[in-house]
Amino acid sequence: MLALVISACVFVAMWYFDGWLIDKYYLTSDMYSKQDIEHVKKLQAEIDKQQLSTDDVYQIGYWVKEEGISELRIYKDKELIYDSECDVSQLEDDQKAMLYWESYYPVKFSDCEVQVSIFGSYNYRIYNFALVGEILMAFIAFLIVIVAGMKKKMNYISKLSKELEILEGGDLAYKITVEGKDELAALARGIDDMRVSFRMQMMQETLIVNENRRIVTEMSHDLRTPLTSIMLYSDILKSGKYKSKEQMQEYLNIINEKTLKLKQMTDHLFEYALITDDIDIKMEEPQLPENVFYDLISELYGYLEHNGFKLETEFNWPDESIRINTEYIARVFDNISSNIVKYADRNDDIKIVCCQSNDCFRLQFENKINYASNEEDSSGIGLKSIENMMNRMGGNSIVKKEQDIFVLKLYFPII
Repeated sequence: MLALVISACVFVAMWYFDGWLIDKYYLTSDMYSKQDIEHVKKLQAEIDKQQLSTDDVYQIGYWVKEEGISELRIYKDKELIYDSECDVSQLEDDQKAMLYWESYYPVKFSDCEVQVSIFGSYNYRIYNFALVGEILMAFIAFLIVIVAGMKKKMNYISKLSKELEILEGGDLAYKITVEGKDELAALARGIDDMRVSFRMQMMQETLIVNENRRIVTEMSHDLRTPLTSIMLYSDILKSGKYKSKEQMQEYLNIINEKTLKLKQMTDHLFEYALITDDIDIKMEEPQLPENVFYDLISELYGYLEHNGFKLETEFNWPDESIRINTEYIARVFDNISSNIVKYADRNDDIKIVCCQSNDCFRLQFENKINYASNEEDSSGIGLKSIENMMNRMGGNSIVKKEQDIFVLKLYFPII
């Protein structure tokens, strides 16, 4: 479309300019008279060649057509005897008289001399040549724009090809160039979006791999501690190096305690492995938060009271619904209760808050940290499992530690 518009503008501009130039050349010079004289000479040569007399004047009509003359008039004794445009015999006498504003040139026939008035459309030929030139220039302008556009697109395609080679080399940080609003630009934008998505996916996978490596490393260290104790006391019992049955029973109790801790750690590790699997979970139908958590919180309340904790609750149940996976929620509460029993200070109240926060339902647990407790779960795999399960259910979890206060916030999107 741009090429058509530009070529049309070139044609119109040249058409006006050529017309102005041709008219100026013929109107401000003696070109017309020179052309008339030239054709009069040709006419005289034709008459001499055929030895024509004024009686044979109509034979000149063929010559007039061949020369492309608009009109030729011949006057004998100031009376019109021939007109290439009409039949003189049908004209009135006053129409045969010579006109004073016309230019006349003498021509000799074999019998006498006559006066000739000649009218030639000489500039029309030049107009025709100019028209051909104008069309040619417009076509050239059209080709120039098309070739320039094609060259620009080919350069862009070549640039995209080089940028794709950069991406193939592994440099996903390189941004694909997007130029224009056509199909190539849309293709480049799609490639760049795919680059960003693929890069984010690789970064996420790298984070997951690093996190899993960290978890496995820390869990290996944590597992080694109870295993060492179990092996130590087992060797003591095996070698009989104990002073009394009471001491033997004490060592057996220690072995049993360390075994239970070892089992808890392996259960957590197994649970974490299950949660990080890519298997899709089935979300249940939307339910009110009160219907979902009331019984779970009641059971947690009784369990914590049984373990010597005091609780402070604040319930503001919203009327909006949420979606959960019951199996994941049960695991989340198991981890929460386990962490509270292990790390919370029994001399301070456990606070449980339920309320609506913006577009989410918030379930919050707050307790004072008991730094005297053993850090069996120092790798934080329990909290990591909670975070993964919340993410799989479309929510999220936030952990805050301010001085000696531990806060866990669970957010469930409102449906």
